[in-house]
Amino acid sequence: MPMKYRLFSSLIVLLLWMLMAGTSNAMPISFKDTVLNPGSSTYLHVLDDADFTPSLSGGEDVAVDSAKLLIQTDIETGTAHICPPELNLSIGFSLVAAFGDGGLLGKRIFVSPVPGTVLQDRVMLFDLPGPVLDALNSDRKLRVDLAVIPFFGGNISVKSSTLFGAASVVPEPTSLLLLGSGLVVLIGRTRMRG
Repeated sequence: MPMKYRLFSSLIVLLLWMLMAGTSNAMPISFKDTVLNPGSSTYLHVLDDADFTPSLSGGEDVAVDSAKLLIQTDIETGTAHICPPELNLSIGFSLVAAFGDGGLLGKRIFVSPVPGTVLQDRVMLFDLPGPVLDALNSDRKLRVDLAVIPFFGGNISVKSSTLFGAASVVPEPTSLLLLGSGLVVLIGRTRMRG
């Protein structure tokens, strides 16, 4: 086999290796997005390039690997008249994410011995499951709906909501292919002239 064909086949193997290595080695990064006093129990988290550490320059393909949602609230317990005042009243909250028609992520129960009292600075932490991560990967958005279970009544005031977790930046295969092709052509032309 002539030398230039061996060189060319070696370059093709190198190009394929670069392509495979680039798509499998994702750079790990973290992200954090905080909404302060959203003014409603329904609000939106949007992951911008600046929410990632290190910050993204724009256009990178990002895969969210895991995420948690931490919500700090003030809760006013209901005043259901069918319950005697000496019984504990409970309020449950449902967390819904905007994938498809939404889905229930979890419930939390808060108890107060006196109806109509305010429970301050209550914290809820949720691990986000696969379907929610898929939604984040599609548009980098998460809608949160906190709903009081109707039977118990009550109000919720969200002070802050923080979405955080881990992600990966995957190199774009077409960029690597373009770089490798350019190297092959450049080396090929150099060898032909020499």
